[in-house]
Amino acid sequence: KVVNRDGETRYRTRMFLPATLYDNPNKAFVAQYELNLLDKPAHIRNALLYGDWYVQAGAFYADEWRRDLHVIQPFRIPPHYTRFRSLDWGFKTWGVCLWWAVNEDGDMICEREYSFRYKSATAVALRIKEIEQEMGIWSDSKARSKLSGPADTQLWEERGESGLSKYEEMAAQGVTWVAANKKSRERNAQRFLTRLQDHHNGTTLPGIMFFEDCRQTIKTIPGIQTDPHNPEEPLKGGDDHWHDAVVYACAYRAKPGLERNDSWYDDDDE
Repeated sequence: KVVNRDGETRYRTRMFLPATLYDNPNKAFVAQYELNLLDKPAHIRNALLYGDWYVQAGAFYADEWRRDLHVIQPFRIPPHYTRFRSLDWGFKTWGVCLWWAVNEDGDMICEREYSFRYKSATAVALRIKEIEQEMGIWSDSKARSKLSGPADTQLWEERGESGLSKYEEMAAQGVTWVAANKKSRERNAQRFLTRLQDHHNGTTLPGIMFFEDCRQTIKTIPGIQTDPHNPEEPLKGGDDHWHDAVVYACAYRAKPGLERNDSWYDDDDE
């Protein structure tokens, strides 16, 4: 709908046909132009070669993030996949909970996200319960989640002599966690980068993937900037909560013993 300066209303129709260089039928042109683009900075290369306009100049993951590889259509998670969740806490700032599945090869799949703000730990736990009941990963007989996973260490901060910690509030609702590994932001980012790189030029599944429904996570990752004081580390601050929940998950899966399906509780009575 367009309104002219004289007040007349007109209508225009637009149609967007998504395409990349590789849809061009001229193979010689494709080969030459691809060569030119591969020599460009990562944010230009990703935009013009892969159609990924989210990547920004100076982005920490720009060289490895590929929307065409790392973002996938949702599918039903097979029952034998390992599952867990990760959480970055926020109250005035955003908080986020991510749910993960791990296939037979150890590839991580982010299957769902829940973003929250200005909510108590109890309210967040109750919403997690509702989501996991929908997903079929809540034990009604034991009144607790079948999952655990890494969470921001803020959950364990004490609130004085009588106040419960956020972890205790959530555990009272059947939602438990383990403390996330936050020893090295650089090391955690490297674990994430390694998974982004693990796809053998598209011949195998990437080491980490995201259902396209996880929109805020997908939007956030390619915009994470590099720390100007340490090029080996992503910049901290801003809307990095979705990113932090991802790297907590990558660090959690790097722990010895998680090759087996030990993120599930025994539910022999179900």
